Amino acid sequence: MGFVSSASAAPGHTSDKTAASCSLATLHGTYLFNGDGTALTDTGDHPMAYAGSFYFNGDGDLNGYISTSVNGSVDRDLSYTGTYAVAANCTGTFTIANIIFDDLFAAPSGDEFTFIQTDEATYPGSDQDVSAASAQRVARN
Repeated sequence: MGFVSSASAAPGHTSDKTAASCSLATLHGTYLFNGDGTALTDTGDHPMAYAGSFYFNGDGDLNGYISTSVNGSVDRDLSYTGTYAVAANCTGTFTIANIIFDDLFAAPSGDEFTFIQTDEATYPGSDQDVSAASAQRVARN
């Protein structure tokens, strides 16, 4: 069992990895994200949605807030901290609280990125989570 989510692709991301030039500083500022999908559990399939914000400091640390709804059970304004890495080809990873692991794919401008969860389940009742979303920068603070 697992968790399935849908999200749109981020426009502007280059498919020519040789043209990209990224670093930790590429992701800096506040980003908004959202996604929805279906949580697949032993008791059935359940609708879910999430939305939140990231703050990337440009040096490898991040923090933010997220609200989630899984089958009508809502958790609001949960805070988190984590770390991230970005390679020159604009691919990278981030980890939240050492329990959520994601791969990320950034636009060279740093204005947006997409991400996909790569770890096992973090939602109660799920055997494995599969989640993807995109984020857009809203402030360069």
